[in-house]
Amino acid sequence: MFKFLTALFTLTILFHGTSDARTHSLRLEILKEAVAVQYFATLPFRESPFADLTGIHHITADEAKTRNHFRFEYDAQWRPIRVVFMLADIPRSPNQTANFFFRTSRIDIHYTPGRETRKFYDRFGNAAKSRGIYREIYETGQNGYRTRLTFENPDGSAAQSSWGVAEYRWKILRDGTVVEDHYDLEGKVVVKRPNLTFYQLRLHYGPNGWLGLMENFGPEGKKLVNNTMNGAQDKLEYDANGDMRAWNVYDENEMRVKGNSPGVHRGLRDYDAHGYIIRSYYEDEDYVRMKSAYGWGETHTVYDRQGNMIERWTGTETGEPAINEKLNYSGYFLSWDKSGRNQISREFFNEDKKTPAIHARTGAHKVNFFYNRAGNKIREEYRAPNGQLVRNRALGAAIVTYKYDSDHRLIEKHLFDEGQNPITGNEGWAGEKYDYNEYGFVSPIRQ
Repeated sequence: MFKFLTALFTLTILFHGTSDARTHSLRLEILKEAVAVQYFATLPFRESPFADLTGIHHITADEAKTRNHFRFEYDAQWRPIRVVFMLADIPRSPNQTANFFFRTSRIDIHYTPGRETRKFYDRFGNAAKSRGIYREIYETGQNGYRTRLTFENPDGSAAQSSWGVAEYRWKILRDGTVVEDHYDLEGKVVVKRPNLTFYQLRLHYGPNGWLGLMENFGPEGKKLVNNTMNGAQDKLEYDANGDMRAWNVYDENEMRVKGNSPGVHRGLRDYDAHGYIIRSYYEDEDYVRMKSAYGWGETHTVYDRQGNMIERWTGTETGEPAINEKLNYSGYFLSWDKSGRNQISREFFNEDKKTPAIHARTGAHKVNFFYNRAGNKIREEYRAPNGQLVRNRALGAAIVTYKYDSDHRLIEKHLFDEGQNPITGNEGWAGEKYDYNEYGFVSPIRQ
């Protein structure tokens, strides 16, 4: 595994923040067996689970009391045994600062000789799934590097992720290149993920453990080949903090091309002091600014002091504010409650940031969210610019309500029209009830 130099980091004193009675029961204490704790504002960019689980943009325990962060707890060998996304000492669902392989509020890690097991939990401590996976089993070789990753269901049977991958295999070539293969439950070679159709990967890591080059050697693993999106190589650039500043697409002949799902040659990012993306934009093969396949040429994002997103705007390839034709809006404002844990509204606008816009998919200008004392969303409302309730086109409802059990698990969801009447019959479905199996996972029953 990629080892970090502990001298580069500050060992953090364990702390127990104060909170009112409403949130006291939601706090997550540090594991007794943890000998050290560190706090990071963000996680690094990752394209493979081969790389170590680590954070970037180290912050102090005092800073962690007032902003979003990842808390890493370590054993005596400085291996992470728990990683949690939090605000103060209360877990929360991860935001945009997580990466492809951190999709739940908490990961617990257990080590045995030659084996590393990861399990996932929600912010209340209930068992959760990450991309459809309950448990990850890593196998390591004599040198400590990972050689294999498989997935398990709660009953111990083999599982397949929502990406269609059941197994990763790795080997390290003499020059340090990592070869990665992916297989489904039937043993068939599959792509790494649906929106990046690379088969066998050649991964080239730098001295800090950051991925510098990723190559597609196709399903046969014999030579560098283009994928279905016109790309064969991704070359990545980083700053001194570990922020991925740019990625570049090349074909099998080492030529600059527009490719992969964004449909550009080069994507660039600017970050704030905590590693949050505040600007992204794109360039073609001649390094001329261009729009991506997503419909915009540039995005700007604003955060509050706690690290919550409060604005996001799209623009043209020259950076001018503009309405995205695919979305029918230029951007949106988000508002949060006093705790900073619960988003209470999202409101869409045109490029002047004043004229109300109608979301192309939902048909609404604004959505409001309401919560119970534990922070569970209990109601959402879709509204027109004049404030009247309007049906979400995708849901067929103007209001959605939610109910939970004593473990904070969703047990009922109901839909209502713009007159606040329950939706039944051919107009839609009245809602859903959820039962949980012995392992704590849900099986929805539509009514």
